[in-house]
Amino acid sequence: MPNVSTMTVRRRSWRIRDAVLRLREHGTKDQVYGLPVPPVACRMGTASDLQLQLRDPSGTVSREHAELVPFELDGETVWKVNDLKSKNGLCADGEPLRACVLRPGLEVRLGSLRLIAESEELLVLLSVVRRCLGLAEDRQEHVDQALQSLRDWAAQRAELIVVGDGDLRPVVRRWHNLVIGADVPFTWCEPSEGTDAAAVVKTATTGTLCINTLQRQEAMAVVERVHRTEYAARPQLVLCTADPASAVKLKGGLEKPAVIQMPPLASRASELEDIVQEYTWEIARDLRLPRPELEHVQQLATWSFRSLAEVEDDVLRLVMLRMWGLRAGAARLRISHSSLASWAQHRGLKTP
Repeated sequence: MPNVSTMTVRRRSWRIRDAVLRLREHGTKDQVYGLPVPPVACRMGTASDLQLQLRDPSGTVSREHAELVPFELDGETVWKVNDLKSKNGLCADGEPLRACVLRPGLEVRLGSLRLIAESEELLVLLSVVRRCLGLAEDRQEHVDQALQSLRDWAAQRAELIVVGDGDLRPVVRRWHNLVIGADVPFTWCEPSEGTDAAAVVKTATTGTLCINTLQRQEAMAVVERVHRTEYAARPQLVLCTADPASAVKLKGGLEKPAVIQMPPLASRASELEDIVQEYTWEIARDLRLPRPELEHVQQLATWSFRSLAEVEDDVLRLVMLRMWGLRAGAARLRISHSSLASWAQHRGLKTP
């Protein structure tokens, strides 16, 4: 039987629905337009006297292109964008419209200017995806493409292929938790000879099925079983591979493939300290602990890592060791104290 782990069941969908706070230009990190607080109607365009004056080198945005109007919907304030009979029009997720409601992650296009609606929860997801794909400005286009792929996947418009080094399970699980919800089932499967594909699919019903494709033939047998399953009961598919060439072959076995490719951690040496710091603060926040001292972060950043999963695991081990000591820390990690001591020795750490 495959290695399968599962959480509780709830129907899946895109869960990020909090209030939109700003619009960010697609492919940029800092070209943002904050929405009025408190919410009041305002116009968007290139005219200098507008509250939301847009930067548009292409010349396709009108002086007064669209209007943002707040209104109440199901007890919350949301924003509606109305086109003001502009020359080059308004699109929402590529569809030409006269008006649309802003939701987190929606891409609004005014002429050729692409704007992404962002909320607090979407900014958390954005930070996590940047950590996985690259923190530099020149990686933002890849980050935004990945965000769109995750939206399509959560809305069941796409099946994901994730390419990256090491154990991809923690990365995909975190994406799953943020875009669909931690209370929706997440099933990890490593198909091998004799895997009962029907049982795997049944276990993952209405949740996410994340498949390690190391054994490609057996993995695709599970995928085929998913595709033969009634649509309402299908799990959402994620296929994991370390080989970009393999991803091309895997696409042929999916109905609506979307690929997210993570660059090797070895190529991101200049970003390592920032990556370690984000993991450290995230783990401390999740465990409701004070932020670890900066010297611990800097110490971690001097270590060598093969993958993001290894970074996360080592950060967690160091936090547990420093906060609770060897035995209590190992107990919280659910490993033996000798295992934690061996790891500490390997990393050149003195155990408390």
